[in-house]
Amino acid sequence: MKKIKGHIGIVIAGSMAFIFLILSGCGGFGGRYKIEKTAADTIPASGKFAVNVRIVLKPELCGYTYVSKRQGAKRVYELGDALCTSTRNLFTAQFTNVMVVSNDDEGKDADFDATVIPQVVDTSVLVRPGFPPNFEATIIYECSMVDKNNRTIFLRTINEDKVYEGYGHKGYGIVMQQAVDELFNRLGSEVALSPEIKRFAGSIKGTELRLPIRQGDGNLRAPMQ
Repeated sequence: MKKIKGHIGIVIAGSMAFIFLILSGCGGFGGRYKIEKTAADTIPASGKFAVNVRIVLKPELCGYTYVSKRQGAKRVYELGDALCTSTRNLFTAQFTNVMVVSNDDEGKDADFDATVIPQVVDTSVLVRPGFPPNFEATIIYECSMVDKNNRTIFLRTINEDKVYEGYGHKGYGIVMQQAVDELFNRLGSEVALSPEIKRFAGSIKGTELRLPIRQGDGNLRAPMQ
């Protein structure tokens, strides 16, 4: 009898653990996930464009939060700080002078050559049941650059999809972090290799050569007057 009870206890415990894993992976628990800025080594640094850039990082972008409600579970993804900081760092690494403003009108009278306007187009996260479950995250991010006459110089829409296999509710945060990391890795490459930006930089300085990166360059600062 004792052996039977012992076996029953093991079965019950195993069943509860199994149910917990399924719930964790398939929407049984909510959570809040703070997404971090991307690592510096995801940004190409082959040289800087000799262009004074004004980046418009609006409050709605820097405070952007994605809320997902599935199977009765609410998950909150805090993305804004990561998006704004990563965008700022990316352009600071690629251009000689960068000025950050919070709206379209701020800094219009400053000595800048181009304005960068990033925005989130769409975000989604879901999980597909399995052993282990597949966590899937999608983030679509648009980045445009216009000259002082509002003519488009550069426009890219990055659609980043990421899949993470694993158990537990942490998978939701992991897959979104991976999506953001890869998003800025791709955007950094698009900027660094852009023929449109290269031509624009050449039209300003009379040459299409990129300036070498100097030690100590890359701090956020306003354009030189």
